[in-house]
Amino acid sequence: MKFDVDVTRTKADEQAKVVVLDASAREAKGRGRASATVQSSLEEIGGGTRVNIVTDVTMQGKVAQLGGGVIKKVSSKMTKEFATNLARELTT
Repeated sequence: MKFDVDVTRTKADEQAKVVVLDASAREAKGRGRASATVQSSLEEIGGGTRVNIVTDVTMQGKVAQLGGGVIKKVSSKMTKEFATNLARELTT
């Protein structure tokens, strides 16, 4: 499945270290749709920084039929890849 995605930053509070993104997606060849609100916050922990991510996702069509387990596995993998790439960028 391939999706066309629009993402908008709806909140950025530097003092609170919080960012909120709203995303909407349309399946490129089908009738599936998805929308999500993603809230990320930073927390200092033992000389490092923890990024907390909370996501509220709504799915329709074929993508919804895959079930939450598949979506959870894919989103977990994507988050880990993002964190690895970000850490690499910050240390070079």
